[in-house]
Amino acid sequence: MFLGSFAWSFVFVSLIGALLVTSSVCLAAFATANSVRLYGGLRFLQVLSIAPVFPLVVARLVQHAGGAAIGLACVPFVTMRDAGARA
Repeated sequence: MFLGSFAWSFVFVSLIGALLVTSSVCLAAFATANSVRLYGGLRFLQVLSIAPVFPLVVARLVQHAGGAAIGLACVPFVTMRDAGARA
């Protein structure tokens, strides 16, 4: 079944929101951790929920803005190369 772009956008926003809420709940639960194992388990869950957020957001940014949005730091070298200068 094909979902329209609005439906995929809703799924994406819901996923990012759920991951951020899960990470925040784990951070709040750190205050109640009374053992190293509990703290380690909470930290594992927190990292597990926050780690996918950055690649998903960057992928969405590139999808909408194009690849040049990521490589802006390389623009001066590209223009130098295009002009025939040696970088």
